[in-house]
Amino acid sequence: MRCPSYRATCCTFVLAVATACGDAAPGKPTYTAYDSAGIQVVVSQLPAWGAEDGWQVAAEPALHIGAVDGDSVYLFERIAGLTRLSDGRITVLDAGASQLRWYDPSGRFTMATGRSGGGPGEFRYRPTGLVRGGGDTLTVSVLGNWEAVNFTADGEYAGTSVLARGRQAEVLDSLFGCPRSMGPLPDRTVLACVSRGRVRNHHADVHRGSHWLIRMPLDVAWTDTIGTYFGFSTGAWFGAPATAVAAGGDPLTVFVGDPAFFEIAAFTDGAERDRLMAYPAGLRAVEPADVDAYEVFLRQWAAERPEGSYAADLMDRPAAPHMPGFTSLHYDPEGYVWAVAFTPAYEESHRAWIFSVDGPLQGSVALPPDFEIHQIGSDYLLGIWRDDMDVEHVRMYALERDG
Repeated sequence: MRCPSYRATCCTFVLAVATACGDAAPGKPTYTAYDSAGIQVVVSQLPAWGAEDGWQVAAEPALHIGAVDGDSVYLFERIAGLTRLSDGRITVLDAGASQLRWYDPSGRFTMATGRSGGGPGEFRYRPTGLVRGGGDTLTVSVLGNWEAVNFTADGEYAGTSVLARGRQAEVLDSLFGCPRSMGPLPDRTVLACVSRGRVRNHHADVHRGSHWLIRMPLDVAWTDTIGTYFGFSTGAWFGAPATAVAAGGDPLTVFVGDPAFFEIAAFTDGAERDRLMAYPAGLRAVEPADVDAYEVFLRQWAAERPEGSYAADLMDRPAAPHMPGFTSLHYDPEGYVWAVAFTPAYEESHRAWIFSVDGPLQGSVALPPDFEIHQIGSDYLLGIWRDDMDVEHVRMYALERDG
């Protein structure tokens, strides 16, 4: 086990606790919590849920929107965001069409708004994210010109907010590799990255450049820095994904996770980090069988895509000692954070780790294959499902919380 970097000096202590609790009996602690310079650190060794506990996601979707041909309102070019409104309607941001579309609770198309252009309610560049605010207001981020376009729940244009202008926009436009766009946060701030230059290694052969993760309010200048973001590692097989981000709650909490070390930092109501959750046992070691299976996958990939494939280059890289712990984070308004587990390309399993927002690991949930979470409700998951041709569809699955 590799010691988490946030507290290298306590490595021996953490390892001792993990060993002692590895076969914990019911009622025994499954995590260790301590204070480190005013930050609450929670290190989980085992899930809190027992073998008979946990949650279930339905095998079949309760709602499906999308097609591979036919009416264009059911064809998606690139979904950049989607949300379920309080009345059950589904709003989808199709970035390829530069359009917001509304569907009723049964999945029937009802209306659309937005298009490419410079007029009111139009997008000068391809939109990159969607967030639902109070009263089901909708904000679409357009990072090509650092604007956010606002709409009511019924599609009426409600004004445009400026994220950055002048030198700020020039700095932001020069950056790349930030966490996958979330759109503005629920409190109408947006996350951006500013180059820092520091490096955090996944291991000796992998280098990951870093950036400050900046939180900016709409129509206002620079604001608080909420931590460091680390980019993708590209020097080895099973390299670490970039920083994952989720946000939600009241007061708003931003969760910033580093998959390479299975660490998730929480920043509540401001720039100060107030807690850190970690699950080092979730870092699966890379075994020889993994390397063999991945090589088979890469060779097949190169054979199917001889032009433009960089599989041969990947095969020359060393294998990382362990796989990343997760690839993305999602806020659950019931008081949890979901960390979608990393799945190698040659495997079909798809799971998410569930943490309570105060830190301890609760357990894991099996997810539908080829499904990407966008919104978690009290009894559903809403997201993007990709078919065998990689065509995007919108799906909603029932969620049973029995744990």
